[in-house]
Amino acid sequence: MSNEEAVDEFEGTKIWWSSRDGKEPYFKLTFHRKHCDIITTRYLQHVVDEGKAISIQRRQRRLYTNTQKATWTCIIFDHPSTFNTLAMDPKKKEDILNDLITFRKSEDYYRKIRKMWKPGYLLYGPPGTGKSSMIAAMANFLKYDIYDLELTSVEDNTALRKLLI
Repeated sequence: MSNEEAVDEFEGTKIWWSSRDGKEPYFKLTFHRKHCDIITTRYLQHVVDEGKAISIQRRQRRLYTNTQKATWTCIIFDHPSTFNTLAMDPKKKEDILNDLITFRKSEDYYRKIRKMWKPGYLLYGPPGTGKSSMIAAMANFLKYDIYDLELTSVEDNTALRKLLI
């Protein structure tokens, strides 16, 4: 990565990136000084946000299951289910997707008002009716891990609290 260069453009402003080696490798940004405000107030936050989005997109999701010792174990979650593959009423599917999109877009708002930012859905039905596929489709859509809480493995309220906090 030594001395590589790239050019970026943001809101009509050109930014030149160059990598530098040394004891602590770093990137040097070069731009016209009249754009300093744009770079420091919006561009750097844009770069951080894009980096986080790419990291989330590439990250392997996991399926966590609780143990009898009130701890979590996990495996790689690789389920093919998507909303395109779910067999369900198209209107209900659209309603759920719209709800998830609204949820995803409201992260900053909930952070501002300091409220929990998690939706809740109650799925019920006999085995084989698509509950697990729905959860997998939601996790794949939101790029979330799944936590499978087996209540029969939880000894008491203290153990449950330990798992949830």
